[in-house]
Amino acid sequence: MAILVLFLVGAGLVAWAIFKKPQSDSGGNPTPKKKFDGPVFEVLRPFGRWNWNRIYDEGRMKRSVRYHPIPGTLDKVNECCLMQGNEDEPYEVSLRGCACKDFSEKFGGSVLLSMPLPCKHIYALAHELGYIRVKMTVLAPLSLPLYQCDSGGYMSSPLYGVTYSAIRESTNKKNKRYFLVNSLDNIETDVEAEAKKDGMMAPIEILEIAPAHSPATERQLSYAADIGLYIPNGATKEDVSAMLDRFLSSDHTPPSNELVRFFLDRKIPFSRMANHKHLEEKRHRILYN
Repeated sequence: MAILVLFLVGAGLVAWAIFKKPQSDSGGNPTPKKKFDGPVFEVLRPFGRWNWNRIYDEGRMKRSVRYHPIPGTLDKVNECCLMQGNEDEPYEVSLRGCACKDFSEKFGGSVLLSMPLPCKHIYALAHELGYIRVKMTVLAPLSLPLYQCDSGGYMSSPLYGVTYSAIRESTNKKNKRYFLVNSLDNIETDVEAEAKKDGMMAPIEILEIAPAHSPATERQLSYAADIGLYIPNGATKEDVSAMLDRFLSSDHTPPSNELVRFFLDRKIPFSRMANHKHLEEKRHRILYN
């Protein structure tokens, strides 16, 4: 009995392999799986102390595209910056070295390596300074006439959430309050103005300042780097999700005004990188899930 079952299963697999038709295009040619070229790197001129014959390392270069100097720290004269890595404290990066563990333990810091290599942070800095040219797909934000945010980012709501405590005038008791801001340049003045508007009085204490939106994940950034999609500094998790949808589908249709109005009227954040289909699916989940 067991032999008969095995015979029938084997015959079925053979028949499936023979008669299964591959997917084809309108001309009858088999449709290949969609492939994406990764980023293309070109070292324009030597930099730092690196051996020119071994300066090109595509693996580390590919990982470097997800890193950017912390805003305001790039020093083009001394060719250095601060860069946020996997540790809490940012790394000091120059074209000659980096404070990250990978560099100190594996690359430049090892006496066993007679011709050390830059780490991914050094490659990222070299790109910022124009020593390396990286060719990637860059997606521009879509044109949304009703878009109402001056945060400088891509989300339709402010970038930071601020929690503060103060005394409520009507009860003379301490309360916590939360509000959103686009910039931290004048945060103390903004908190005082918000407290006054909410009927709060001194003493006022800022308890927490945090991003209002989840940052892009390492998995997202790694995948985008692999397929050659440029992710701008500061892009959120939702921004990258929308960008990946557009890139993989080649669909750059902007959302309709009616669809944008749906999110604005309900004060639901959305990304200016999203195409119509991405936002339509998000609305469907909100209404029916």
